[in-house]
Amino acid sequence: MKIADREAISRKLHNTVQELRGNVRIHVRLRLFLPSDGAELMPENPQSVMKFDTFAYMITTNVGSPHTFKFDKIYSQFDSQEFVFQDVSDFIQSAVNGYNVCIFAHSQAVSGKTHTMQRSGAKFSLIVTSYEINNGAIRDLLTVKSDSDVKHCIRTDYRDRNYVEGLDEVDIDFDRAAKQVDEIMNLTARNRSVDRMDMNAHSPRSRSIVTLKIHGYNEAQDTEGERSLNLVDLASSERLSRSNATGDRLKEAQAINKSLSVLAGVFQALAKKSAHVSYRNSKFTFALQPALSGKKVSQCVLGTPVRQIKSTRR
Repeated sequence: MKIADREAISRKLHNTVQELRGNVRIHVRLRLFLPSDGAELMPENPQSVMKFDTFAYMITTNVGSPHTFKFDKIYSQFDSQEFVFQDVSDFIQSAVNGYNVCIFAHSQAVSGKTHTMQRSGAKFSLIVTSYEINNGAIRDLLTVKSDSDVKHCIRTDYRDRNYVEGLDEVDIDFDRAAKQVDEIMNLTARNRSVDRMDMNAHSPRSRSIVTLKIHGYNEAQDTEGERSLNLVDLASSERLSRSNATGDRLKEAQAINKSLSVLAGVFQALAKKSAHVSYRNSKFTFALQPALSGKKVSQCVLGTPVRQIKSTRR
């Protein structure tokens, strides 16, 4: 059997396994206990994650009955970044195999989602872009320009794929790819729009999207293809009544809540195999449409701080 045939079979088997495991998966990662959590973890006031195993975890409150939730995977407070990456690596292989991939991180503020995100005859090239969507505006997070009047629009190419126009692109050198991508993730974190809120001194006010475009060319077979891996850090989920946001901050929070609601609606429509999916109701979902529709896999990593009982239940 030719090497090319073996590789084709290997890709097919990998993709079949991923589809059987689910094209959309929800994982939960418990944040490490912090001293500031202590007030809500006293025995007389047990508002915390109480019990969990591989497929479900139980929370209990000092009011009412315990609530149980089930997910595809749960990481404990002591699981390392490397351990989490073992599961994510399957999605990266899917991107190389020709799937559009989207990995979301979402949680209550101060839950560790940003911490979770940071760290054969064929020829591949890799290009990275990074941008944020804040209050309906798209901003390049890799550009050296400080001109806030630069507008980036979402266009559709000849293959009917949506893309953000005019973003700076970084060509990745495979000999130092890990270091380059790490630098880009750090630069993205530094350039994101943040604001001091009552719940977090450095709360991200935008959704950041780091896109790795993978282009492959097989000279022997004269075939080529392009797919993308999207790393999405969603803006912090905060209750307006608790964040004390006003003015522009209030408008930003309302825009964030709307985009999260639209994203939830997209997932619900995809799960029901609806004929119409409302990607256009938000710039966020419209930009990610190629990774959320058609030949795609998505993973959502939810961060749950032990003390945020109400937000975890929601």
